[in-house]
Amino acid sequence: MKTLVLMRHAKSSWNNEGLADFYRPLKKRGRKDADLMAHQLKKTGFSPDLIVSSSAERALQTANICAGVLEYPTENVLGKDALYEAGMNSWLYQIMELPDTANKVLMVGHNPVLWQLAENLSGQRLSNLPTSGQVIVQTGIGQWRDFSLQAQYQAQIHYPSMYRTRT
Repeated sequence: MKTLVLMRHAKSSWNNEGLADFYRPLKKRGRKDADLMAHQLKKTGFSPDLIVSSSAERALQTANICAGVLEYPTENVLGKDALYEAGMNSWLYQIMELPDTANKVLMVGHNPVLWQLAENLSGQRLSNLPTSGQVIVQTGIGQWRDFSLQAQYQAQIHYPSMYRTRT
């Protein structure tokens, strides 16, 4: 059985107006939320065999924070240009091309495609997938090439405000 966690990058900074979108880093709250959500994922027993991320700075920073918490070597985080500004078909292709040796995979990317995938995989109508939001998908498939939006999977959606402590 394959487990796929789709995660939207954490909150990014807009402080440098001249910086291209691709290079925007995380802001302090984003780093905290990424850490929080990685710890929540760790509590479920999730230990990734592979972490794949959009190659955009904020997505890679999110993936690296998760890698650190989940005890996955940060040097093995795979950045993919194909996941930046990608549509549904591109994401599905990337999922179906994952190596079958990886049973538990974390993929970090962007809205709107992750929001669309979250809706399709969970069967829930969402207004958004918040930053650092995660969709945890238990697939029941043996090979990634069999991944399909038409299949029935167990999918849970988690996001930071579900876990932040109120002070």
